[in-house]
Amino acid sequence: MLNLSNNSIENLEINHPMAALTELNLRKNSIKEVCDLKSLTRLQKLYLSNNQISTINAISSLPMLQDLTMENNPVDKSAGFVKFLRERFPSLNFYNLQKVTALFDIKA
Repeated sequence: MLNLSNNSIENLEINHPMAALTELNLRKNSIKEVCDLKSLTRLQKLYLSNNQISTINAISSLPMLQDLTMENNPVDKSAGFVKFLRERFPSLNFYNLQKVTALFDIKA
């Protein structure tokens, strides 16, 4: 687990492989864009709420991602975002602390 919340981080770049990392907390920073996280192959939980993220297109497939928070980011309000997440991250079970299947039924 790596907790970098509340650090005024503006740019997120992962230049060192962290294959064992399963949880990354980046809540309450100033991140505008998420870099490619393909080196985080075992990442299960990614917390990005309360940033300034407008797109996550750069995120490669995270095959083990189960829990993602994005509330209070511009991208969270995008039309079709839940559907995009469901397609990009098939293992995702929770989005913004809510069960994805329930959200997908509502917002699809």
